[in-house]
Amino acid sequence: MKNLATSVGSALCVLATVAGTGGAVAAVGAGSAHAVTTSAALPDLTVSNLPGVPGYTLLPTCAPGLKAIVFHIMVSNIGAGPAAPIGNVHAVWVVDTVKPAWAGGAPIPAAIAAHANTLVDVSLSALSPPSAMWGAHTFKVTVNGPKFIAESSYSNNEMTIPVIIPKGFCAPSNPVSIAVNPNINVVTPAPRPSRSHRNPTRRGNSSCSTRKKRAHVSP
Repeated sequence: MKNLATSVGSALCVLATVAGTGGAVAAVGAGSAHAVTTSAALPDLTVSNLPGVPGYTLLPTCAPGLKAIVFHIMVSNIGAGPAAPIGNVHAVWVVDTVKPAWAGGAPIPAAIAAHANTLVDVSLSALSPPSAMWGAHTFKVTVNGPKFIAESSYSNNEMTIPVIIPKGFCAPSNPVSIAVNPNINVVTPAPRPSRSHRNPTRRGNSSCSTRKKRAHVSP
């Protein structure tokens, strides 16, 4: 009986230890206890474009200091476990590969179940001057880059999106204010004289000529 109690006590001890780890299963055999460790199911996040939809939108309301472009990112969880929400703005991060200062991000506000997906929009502000945005760009998109949550794989967390911004995009449609930009060189045309003040010398010569003609009239 003493040996049986010792064996049962050892088995219970193993079970308690396993329960404390949260990731192990205990199997009790004939006269011995063996702990078999198993890992919990983890998520696996990936990023992609929406099928049949451009990966970005150029905003017609663009202006210096306002939003210029919005990226539409599909975040999918192809793992076996759910992905917890990520409240940090770096959860989904978009950056210009040539101009790394032109970047922005967005959180993932809700959990993503296994084999489910969610749409995340990431907005970038306009550059100044607007011409700095014109031309071809390549933007890198990363999900869970700082590893906020554990995943079964981090090798599929990135993609690139090519973007072409036409010349003239986000350029001001109204003339530039001289009051705001006093260094602009402006040539102001000379004022035109009014009708009542035109060619005063010419009228004076005409009056003088008339007087001369009258002086030569014989009596």
